[in-house]
Amino acid sequence: MIIIAITIIMLWFNPQAEAKGKYTATTSGAFLKIDVGARAAAMGGAGGALLADAGCVYYNPAGLAGLGTFSLASSHAEWFQDIKQEHLGISKRIKIGFDEEARDIGVAACNLDFLHMNKIKGTYLIGESDYQPSNEWTASGYLAMLTYACYFSPSALFGANLKIIREEIEKEDAMAVAFDLGVLYRAGIKNLTAGVALQNMGSQMKFMEKGGEKAALPLNLKGSIGYALLNKELLLLIDINKPLDNELHVRTGAEYWLTPWLGLRAGYKSGADTGSGFGGGLGVKLKQQGEEKTSIYKFDYAFVPYGEVGDSHRASLSVEF
Repeated sequence: MIIIAITIIMLWFNPQAEAKGKYTATTSGAFLKIDVGARAAAMGGAGGALLADAGCVYYNPAGLAGLGTFSLASSHAEWFQDIKQEHLGISKRIKIGFDEEARDIGVAACNLDFLHMNKIKGTYLIGESDYQPSNEWTASGYLAMLTYACYFSPSALFGANLKIIREEIEKEDAMAVAFDLGVLYRAGIKNLTAGVALQNMGSQMKFMEKGGEKAALPLNLKGSIGYALLNKELLLLIDINKPLDNELHVRTGAEYWLTPWLGLRAGYKSGADTGSGFGGGLGVKLKQQGEEKTSIYKFDYAFVPYGEVGDSHRASLSVEF
C-alpha cells in the first residue's frame, strides 16, 4: 500500500513539470542530485537497495533500519571545476526500556552537507557582445537532514527524511523544506531486495524577492533492486530514476569483496551529461572484536570521470558498532 501511495503522489506532481516545460532545468536545489558517500558513487549512484549502510539515506532512507547500534560517518568530495562537498552524519538505534527487556523502535539519524566552490571572477554584459569585469562571487549549498527508519515486519522496511535546504548565489539566498519516503522489501527470493523511494518532495525556492521566480526541488521517483550472491561476496544493484526535470535514467553497480577486508566496485549511469557514465572505486573494512561489542571501521574511495569537464574523487570514513 505504501508503494502505491508513493507512486500516486509522484503522478500528482508530474503535471507541474509539464506545465513548466518538459526537461528544461526548471528545478532548484541542483546539488541534491550529487551522490553523497564514496560507496554508492563508485557504483554509479545505485544505492537505493543498500541495507545497513549509513549513506543509504541519500538513496532510500528505509535501508537505515538494518543498521547496527551506532554509526558515525564523514566524507569529502573533490568534484570537477573546484567544486567540493563535505558530509557528516550520525545514526543510532533507538530502544525503550532497560537491558534485555528494551524494545527496539527503529533507527534515527542526522546528516549535514555543505557544497562549496572557489570564487569566480564576475562580468557584466554591455550591449550584445561586450563584457566588463565585476566583483568575484561564489555559490554554496547546505543540507540538514533528519531520518527515521524501522521494520514494519521481518521482510519490510520503511524510512523517511526531513530536509532543510539552503542555497546561496552571490548575495542572494533561498531556503526550502522537503522530505523523502522510502520502502524496501526482502522478497521471497533469497538475498533479493526491492524498493521504491520518493525524493525531494517539498516547498519551492525563490532567490529574488522582487521579480524572482519560484522553482520546484528536483523531485525524483526511484525504483531499486539489489541481489547478493556468492555467499554475499558479490552485490549487484540497479536503480531506475524518473526525475521531475529530466528523462528516465538507469544506474547500475556491482561490489565484490576479494577478501573480508578489501572490496572492489564499479558502476554505470545512463544519460550522463558529461563523461562516459562509468566510475569505480574500492572499500576497506576492518573489524575489531571486543568483549561486549564488535566495531567496524570503513574507508571507501570513488573515482568518476566527467570527460573534458574534469574528474571527481570521493573519500568516506565511518565507524559502526
